[in-house]
Amino acid sequence: MATEDVKVKIDRFEGKDFGFWKMQIKDYLYQMKLHLPLSGKKLETMKQANWELLDRRVMGVIRLTLAVAFNIVKEKITANLNYLTSLKLTILQIMASFLLLPNQSPLSFSFLFFFSLFLVGATSFHGAGASASPISVFATNATENKDEAEALLNWKSTLDNRSQSLLSSWNGNNPCRFTGVACNDHGAIAHVNLFSLGLRGTLDGLDFSRITSVVSFKLGNNSIYGSIPSSIGPLPNVKAFSEAPFEAIQHNKGLCGNVVGLPKCNSTGSKKHNRHFGVRIWVILILSFLGFLLFCCSLIVLVLVNRHRRRNMRRENNEQANDLDFMGIWRYDGKVFYDRIIEATEGFDAKYYVGEGAYGVVYKAEISKSQMVAVKRASLSREDSEVSDLIAFEREIRALTNIRHRNIVKFYGFCSHAKSYFLVYEYIERGSLRATLNDNERAAEFRWDKRVNVIRGVADALSYMHHECSPPLIHRDLTSNNILLNYDYEARVSDFGTARLLRPDSSNWTTIAGTIGYIAPELAYSPIPSEKCDVYSFGVVALETIMGKHPGDHVSRECSSTQSKSPMLLKDVLDQRLLSSSLRLQNAQDVVSIAKLALACLQADPHLRPTMRQVSRELCTPVPLDVPLSAISLEQLRDLNVRKFGALMEDAEPASQ
Repeated sequence: MATEDVKVKIDRFEGKDFGFWKMQIKDYLYQMKLHLPLSGKKLETMKQANWELLDRRVMGVIRLTLAVAFNIVKEKITANLNYLTSLKLTILQIMASFLLLPNQSPLSFSFLFFFSLFLVGATSFHGAGASASPISVFATNATENKDEAEALLNWKSTLDNRSQSLLSSWNGNNPCRFTGVACNDHGAIAHVNLFSLGLRGTLDGLDFSRITSVVSFKLGNNSIYGSIPSSIGPLPNVKAFSEAPFEAIQHNKGLCGNVVGLPKCNSTGSKKHNRHFGVRIWVILILSFLGFLLFCCSLIVLVLVNRHRRRNMRRENNEQANDLDFMGIWRYDGKVFYDRIIEATEGFDAKYYVGEGAYGVVYKAEISKSQMVAVKRASLSREDSEVSDLIAFEREIRALTNIRHRNIVKFYGFCSHAKSYFLVYEYIERGSLRATLNDNERAAEFRWDKRVNVIRGVADALSYMHHECSPPLIHRDLTSNNILLNYDYEARVSDFGTARLLRPDSSNWTTIAGTIGYIAPELAYSPIPSEKCDVYSFGVVALETIMGKHPGDHVSRECSSTQSKSPMLLKDVLDQRLLSSSLRLQNAQDVVSIAKLALACLQADPHLRPTMRQVSRELCTPVPLDVPLSAISLEQLRDLNVRKFGALMEDAEPASQ
């Protein structure tokens, strides 16, 4: 009967959690507190009367405490049960049953002391598996909870960012607070339910060996992929996990492994991967072949287009050579020199602009470190071209390049391309005579002796062209803008854009060439040019040089049939920027001689004009002055010209016959 009561009481203690035992202990302590006062009686008088009651309450608390410790130790050591542990557990159970027997005397306290020592020994042999006291048991639970939490956190870190945000509550060392995690009575992970959370990742980072108390793990309806690795450690050997339904892991595309309901990783998945890999290889090969084919086609098209372009360029060059659209006469190859001019002027940029003549704009071009040239760019049309054939045109250009005179700008060559042509000259530093006369500062430095030398140089150049070149060469556009000055104020006649060789068959020239204000009046009714046209232009330039501006009315007065008889002194028409009082005697004689010859060159009748050879000689032998310069009038100079050059012309006509 006693044995059955002990068994009933042992069965009553087993299977209860810690909360149950805690409430039982509190209830016993509360009952002890109620019985201690005993309605005001003194403690000495009630010891004997209440000893049995006090003994029963105290013994009840001690028995209950030892029973709780027994159950805790039993649960901890059951997982790793061996022979020695089983023997100690049996003895511990018998002693606990003895404590539960009723009517125990106070002498049992001494026995309880030895029982406690045995209890400590029974719980210490297990090492890390069990504790020597309830406090040690709680410390072990905390360590295991931290280990389980770390295992789950390590797996969380392998998931994608969205999955980690869904498991944001997974932090700290207490896994019982994690989303989808449920713990047992001792704080260990018992259930993990992550069904349909939208997680994405693999199971490679999950170590099941660190969560041995789990009884269910649901991962269905997520995006878990890859194989179930063998490295996740030993699975819990419990029925609830080993017999888990397939729904716990289904609806995870890409998940494979040796589990019922999942494909094997080395069969279907491998074949599918191999099939996809083969398709990719074929796609790469086809695209590579198409790319190579496209490259070959592009290369062939490029070669054909380039060949066609070269043929067109060769045909155009031949046509241009036949049609005089491109020609260069130079000591070097004309095409090469043309390219050098374009490069030197940067495509005729404005910063290389020098000036502008009657037939084009002048640029400077540095074709080498030691050579600077002037390039006149002009437009060329077939209406303006008076060349009958290529041979005749080349003859004229070569005649210009053969001119060698110190007062004539060196003509280097001629380049014609498309509808423009380029005349290449020697580059003169100071620019044109007109630019010097129009600048007050430069005109003040341009003194009488320098002006006389310039006029003499121009006369010598025209005399060379008219009388020493064979056949004779006329300029047809002599102006102050076409006379250039170097650093020493020496004249250089330039701009032969309209110059032509004077041949007997030149009567077919019908184009009027020249600049208004410098053109001889006879060209208005007879456009046949002659040397006397250049003589007239020289007279205008000579007066412009000593007057400092274009003579204007004086030119028209000389050419009119009714000339004004109002006296005009020579000193009044001279350049007032240079005082006439600064004229030395020699310079005064030269200025008077220039004025007289200039007026003679402006005769309306070309037969009354002197030749340039006569002008050049007269300038070299000035006549002494009979009257002071201040008393000489323009009328006196005209009368002298009529008497002198008229008689010379009459003598020259019979001789020529």
